[in-house]
Amino acid sequence: MRTQRYFIFTFLLFLSTANAETHLSLDEQYILKSEYPMREIDGYLIYSRYDKTGNSKEIISLDPLTKKEEILVSGEHEAIFVAKNEEHIVYFDYRYDRSASPLLLSRVSDSKIIGKIKLHMYPHYSFLKNKELLVVEEGGGVLEPTTHAAFFTVPDLKFKKEVEIFGDGTVISINNIFVSLGRDKVYLYDDGMNLLRSDTVPKESSEYSACTPRQILKISNNRVAFTKCYDLYTYDLNTFEVKKILMMGGFYIYASDGRYMYAFPTDVNASLKAKLFRISDNKLLSEISGLANYVLVKNNKIITLNFEKNNANISIFSLN
Repeated sequence: MRTQRYFIFTFLLFLSTANAETHLSLDEQYILKSEYPMREIDGYLIYSRYDKTGNSKEIISLDPLTKKEEILVSGEHEAIFVAKNEEHIVYFDYRYDRSASPLLLSRVSDSKIIGKIKLHMYPHYSFLKNKELLVVEEGGGVLEPTTHAAFFTVPDLKFKKEVEIFGDGTVISINNIFVSLGRDKVYLYDDGMNLLRSDTVPKESSEYSACTPRQILKISNNRVAFTKCYDLYTYDLNTFEVKKILMMGGFYIYASDGRYMYAFPTDVNASLKAKLFRISDNKLLSEISGLANYVLVKNNKIITLNFEKNNANISIFSLN
């Protein structure tokens, strides 16, 4: 039944895009054995899966276009990817008792573990650069959410400091500035997580007033986009303007190549279309039938992922 639904989606997608001036055309579909969560680093998918023994997990780096994979970590109980750069990879060996779950750092060159600590927070967003590891945990709060960010030295993972920041833990790094999303504000922090400024997000209707922004993505070197409830906003890091650009009528996941915004609905029960917008004027260019849990852009290809149990259905599109 799942395979039947998958190819019905392909047929509907062809029908809905055939007459569009600018549209997405389906190039390929395949099924990947993987587990959620999945991260994208420089166009590569990073995820966990069980190894051949079925008793341990390994962390895989996959080029979704060529399907070439590399095993980054193997032989761990429940390895969950945290962060990576050219020299090191950081991962969480998750246990049901989080206080007993170690955070491990290994060399990319030989996979040798050279740093290990007990981490009393679950990594929500993490950044590895300048010989430092920054771990941001998922936050919460009745009014404006707050969370904690902890700094560790690399490669020994010695604790440096921990700070409380505003936001629910949804953070992006751009030009050595961290952008953190709060419920009604956008916060800017320097690379030491010192607050630089905050800017207000326009109020929503009372029905969605408590909705916290969830996704944030870079669309240029000085501009980010983020979701809040059903709508999409942009934030300019030069003018500090927060602007609503799209009213979508449902929950979507987004990706951008700087020219276009690709929006795919995430709710299987909602009658929503995936949409292609031009960023310069927010013009809707085409709509297709389809869902996604994750979207990325690589080499002018748009790649969507739908997770079902331990599989990811991957679709690759071209822009025509």
